[in-house]
Amino acid sequence: MNIYSPFSLTAFLLNYFLIYIILKKNRKKEANRIFALFLFCISLFNIGEFLMETSSSINLVILGAMIYGTGAIFIAPTYLHFTLVFPKRLGELKNKFIILMYLPGIILFIQFIHLLSLDPPIATVSGSPVLGLKNVIGGGLLYFGVIFIFFYTLGGAILWIKYKKTNAPVERIQLGYVFLGTILPAIAGINFEIIYPLLYNVSLPVGRFASIVETIILSYVILRYEFLEIAFKKPEIKGLERSLAKFTKILGDSALVIYKTTVDYVDIVEDIAWVYLNRGRNVVLVTTVPRTNIYHEKFETPIKTDALKLVNMSFQSTSSTSSGLFVDVSAIKPKVEQESKVLNISMTRLEYFTEILEKIPKDGVIIFDSLSMLILQRGASATFKFITETVEQTINKQIGFIVFLNEEAHEKREISSFLELFINIVRISKDKLEKIK
Repeated sequence: MNIYSPFSLTAFLLNYFLIYIILKKNRKKEANRIFALFLFCISLFNIGEFLMETSSSINLVILGAMIYGTGAIFIAPTYLHFTLVFPKRLGELKNKFIILMYLPGIILFIQFIHLLSLDPPIATVSGSPVLGLKNVIGGGLLYFGVIFIFFYTLGGAILWIKYKKTNAPVERIQLGYVFLGTILPAIAGINFEIIYPLLYNVSLPVGRFASIVETIILSYVILRYEFLEIAFKKPEIKGLERSLAKFTKILGDSALVIYKTTVDYVDIVEDIAWVYLNRGRNVVLVTTVPRTNIYHEKFETPIKTDALKLVNMSFQSTSSTSSGLFVDVSAIKPKVEQESKVLNISMTRLEYFTEILEKIPKDGVIIFDSLSMLILQRGASATFKFITETVEQTINKQIGFIVFLNEEAHEKREISSFLELFINIVRISKDKLEKIK
C-alpha cells in the first residue's frame, strides 16, 4: 500500500454511493441508468487501482488489473452514451449506432483480457495495466488513448452544444455543472494517466483525485438543482407539493382544472408552472389583467431567460404579434418596444394564438388560466371552437395544455361541453388536486 491507495478506495465508495442514490431515487429514466453505468465504470477503475496497490498476492493483483482495465476502457463510451440521452435523446438515436459506439471498447477489452492470460501477465508491468498496454505490439495504450480522448471529447462537445442551445434555466445550470464535473477531472486523468505514460513511461496517480472531485461536483448538482430529477426534499409549494407532483406525473400534460371563485388559484398556477420549469420545460402562460402583472413579478427570472413566455389576453381589438415576431424556434420573442416581454393578444383576434403555437418547442407546456374570462367575453360557442382547435394542435405538436375554468361562472351545460375535450379533469379544493376523470 502507498499513501495514495486510500484515495482510490474513497473514490470507489463515493461513486458507489452516488450510483445507489441515482438508482434508488429514479431508475426509470434512461439517462439515469446510463449515468449510473458511467459511474460504475469509474468505480471499477478506482477499486481495481486499490487492489493492485494493496495486494500481496499476484492473483489479486491480476484481478485488480482486470477490474481496473475494464473500468478504464468503458468510461468514455458510457460517457458519450449519457451525453446523447441527457436531458433528452439527441434526435433519432438508433440502437445500431449505440452498439457501434461500444465496439472499439469491446475490441480493446478482448485484447486486454488476452494480456492478462499471458504468463507472466504483460498487462501488469510495473504493477500498472496502463503501462503494460504500452508494451504490446500495435501500441495498446496509444489505441486506448485515442479512443478515450475522441469519445470523451465528443461527449463533452455534445454537452456544451446542449448547454448553449437550451432556454430552460434549471436545465442549463445542470448541463453546466455536469460539463464542469466530468470534463475537468477527465482532462487531468488523460494528461497524467495516458499522455504522460506514453511520453515518460511513468503513470501518475491523478485519476483517483479527479474521480473524487467529480463525485463532489455531481453530488452538489443533485442536491442543489435536482440533477437527473433526484430530489431529497419536497419543494416548497404552498401546501400542495404532493398533489402537484401527482398532478404532473400521473395526469400528464393535458388537463382541464376546475376551481371555485373562493380558491386562490393564482398561487396554484404559479406552483404548477415552476414544476414544469424546474423539469426543463418551456412554459407559455396565458392570462388576463390584473393577473398579468402578478405573474410578471413572480416569474421575472424565467421571463428574462425566455424559459417562460407571458401572454396577456386583452380586451382591445389589436394584438402585438406579427409574422416577424419570432426569431428563434425554441423561444418566443416579443417586439423590441415591449420591454416588459409580455405578448398581447386580443380576445377578438384569437387567430394570432396559432402563431404562438407554431413557435413553441416540442415538450413545451401552455398554461391557460383565462378560459372563464374568454367565455364571458367571446361567448361559449366561439371559445369552444378556439379551445377545440388548440387541443388538436397541442396533441399534434406534443405540447402540454393545462386549462383553468371557474365552474361557478358558467352554466353546467357550458362546462360539460369543455369537459369532453380533455381526458384528464381535475378539481382544486383547499389543499389538494382531486382527479374527476
